[in-house]
Amino acid sequence: MWLSEYFRRKPSATAFSPPLFFQVAHYAIRPWPWIITGLATIMLYPNGIGPTHDHEAGYVQAFVDLLPTPWRGVMMAGFAAAYMSTVGNAAQLGCVVSRE
Repeated sequence: MWLSEYFRRKPSATAFSPPLFFQVAHYAIRPWPWIITGLATIMLYPNGIGPTHDHEAGYVQAFVDLLPTPWRGVMMAGFAAAYMSTVGNAAQLGCVVSRE
């Protein structure tokens, strides 16, 4: 899609900068909150969580320990939305595959 925008504009520099900004923002800036949270959970819970020493549960445990109550609700809503999106995509994929 950005190629059509690139060829439509007269000076190519103005058509090249928005996709470049998107690529930099998407791949270089956006993942940093997840990386910082993951590194913080490694430092906060070095032995993992619970009797099984589960290291992946540290991400959720950090939310429980560090976020105030309203922000916990926002995170739960986000997790529920991501889960329902995954279920919806799987259901749609099942419908498409069964028709073929």
